[in-house]
Amino acid sequence: MSDFIKSTDKIDSSFQDYGKDKIISIDKNGEKFGISIFGKGFVIDEVFTEILKGYDTDGNRTLDKNEALAFQQAIINAAGEDGILDKKELNRLLTKSENTTELSEKNTALFKALIVALKNGPQNFKTQAGYSDDEKIISSVKDDGSGVKVQLFETENGAAYRIEFFSNSGKIKELITSTNRDFREGENFAKVDENITTHIIYNDEGKVSEQSCIYKGDKQTAPYSEFSSFEYDTHGNLTKRYDLHNNLKTKEQSNIITYYDENGNVIEKSVSSLTNGLRKKEVIKYNKGSNTIANQHIQREKADVIIVEEYYGENIVNRLGHLPSKMFIYDKETGKLKSETINKFNNDGILTGKVVMDKTNNTKKEYDYSSVNGILENSYQGEIGNCFFLSTLNTLNTNEKGQKIINNTITQNTYTDEKGNEHTIYKVKFEGADKIKEDLSSGIRNFSKEKIFIQSEYTITEEELKQAEKEAGKNYSSGDKDVLLQEIAYSKYRKDVASTMRTNNESFSVSDTSNRLIAGLDVARGWGADTESMADGGMLGLTMYLYTGKKSDAYFSKSEHHPVCHVDSNGNLATVKNSSSLWHPSLIKEESNVFDKRYDDINKVVKILKKDTDKDGIFKNYMAEVSLSITSQTINGQDVQGGNHAFTIKGIKDNKVILINPWDSTKEVTISIEDFMKSAKMINILKL
Repeated sequence: MSDFIKSTDKIDSSFQDYGKDKIISIDKNGEKFGISIFGKGFVIDEVFTEILKGYDTDGNRTLDKNEALAFQQAIINAAGEDGILDKKELNRLLTKSENTTELSEKNTALFKALIVALKNGPQNFKTQAGYSDDEKIISSVKDDGSGVKVQLFETENGAAYRIEFFSNSGKIKELITSTNRDFREGENFAKVDENITTHIIYNDEGKVSEQSCIYKGDKQTAPYSEFSSFEYDTHGNLTKRYDLHNNLKTKEQSNIITYYDENGNVIEKSVSSLTNGLRKKEVIKYNKGSNTIANQHIQREKADVIIVEEYYGENIVNRLGHLPSKMFIYDKETGKLKSETINKFNNDGILTGKVVMDKTNNTKKEYDYSSVNGILENSYQGEIGNCFFLSTLNTLNTNEKGQKIINNTITQNTYTDEKGNEHTIYKVKFEGADKIKEDLSSGIRNFSKEKIFIQSEYTITEEELKQAEKEAGKNYSSGDKDVLLQEIAYSKYRKDVASTMRTNNESFSVSDTSNRLIAGLDVARGWGADTESMADGGMLGLTMYLYTGKKSDAYFSKSEHHPVCHVDSNGNLATVKNSSSLWHPSLIKEESNVFDKRYDDINKVVKILKKDTDKDGIFKNYMAEVSLSITSQTINGQDVQGGNHAFTIKGIKDNKVILINPWDSTKEVTISIEDFMKSAKMINILKL
């Protein structure tokens, strides 16, 4: 027997008549108790010391009559006229704050446990040995199985607990934990880096009706709280689930409502979020009985417009978030339609064209993406981070000599197989590949030619092109098929570069910059980066060398910090006040086979480019590209995470720098010359 409520004489039996007692309820449908259960006082078990220490004024681990009366009065005052202790009132009673925190969850659970133990009486209160010296276990369970069990213990993350409440027959009705495992439904007891506080409520059938958690965060994860509720039909099948996520650091919110059929398949899902004060809502409908998406509707706010996207038809899984069937842009203030875009797809869900209409439903532009014609027309960067590559293509395409280089890279041949079926094979030739191989074998490196796997020309089959077309927007750009072929060929080149590096023991380390500016050793570097994939970035100048075989001049900023640029709804850029992005000035000194002159004074480079402009401010001979840092935002219906981003510089006019963003190669956008000179980290220029 514990020292908790040592004997019944500690409770004044005259107060046990609940008919004359003040009845308090914990929440509307929670535990009810008569305030007289505290009687004339009781001895405090150490499990409850924390929540009662404010009332045990003499510190003797016993609430005497006056202390018990004070505690009773505090509870009555907190519950108010309705006699119900809601969550805020409990938090205020136990932690002096209305906010729900890890501490308030623990104290609330212990308060409930105290109430159950007092109601059950000392005859049902027991302690037992834990699995270790630092574990404390108490229980108060009646003969019918109802009651509570409390475990206090230590994990590698510090103090932890598990508190279980039982209904008749010992069926669990509530579980509150704080440990290094996530006990919520669907989380499979996942281990977390810090203790996570979870709260689960079960219905009469033993199924989860509500669950929540609070996580204080770790090095990789921001602090957050989550709440979920579940609804079931009369047969116990889940019909609806509601989930709410709160980022406790950024105050961003998202909620999901999911509907299920009788077999547990998802019928519909609605996702709403609030990020930086801007709302987004998605409604996803699923094909019956398959959990595959039938259609999706997305509405998102930007600063001055509302974008609505509709997805339906074939290949929808690859197109989601990238290639909508239709897209509408509305003025945020007036709600009036500004433009409508209709993407055209074939029976396989492959993009074949696009129509852009104005607010009066008249066609503004129409694009044909149905064939390869050897000419770069327009493209839109997808989800992957290959801006550096697309920027080079767009930069070459601004110059007549550059266009000729690009147009000569692709050849296609048709042949007939033994069954009479026609097939097309495409070849993409990189003009600078032979120069790169020469550099690696007898220039900047001395690799054996047999250990250089880079090819001058890459072959692409119809099947490879078709698969890439299906993944357009997701794993490749969308739009022009010629650009898509260039991306496929470059992906193969990157794999050969990685093989060359491995064979010759070249470093892939993110902290080793000794080969970062060497074409032929230009793989992705970064924590978690896929070295072979073009999706994980690259440096300016190296792709230009691959296509031309000619060295560029380059500006490298000597500043470690640069302001970040925001892209407005028209695509134009401006620096964000008090923002900062890191850069590595030491790169100007690194070994390279692609640069001739290197500058650390941006004024010299801008002066060179200004001298080369025509009456419209467009460069006559030079081709140029720049690296700027951009903010996280939504562009072309995509959530862009921000970071370093490459642009084509097309010209300079009226104190504005004219850029082409690989997000949309059809559009010229601008940044003020002042903001450009403050934010440019690297500029690559080439005169053919």
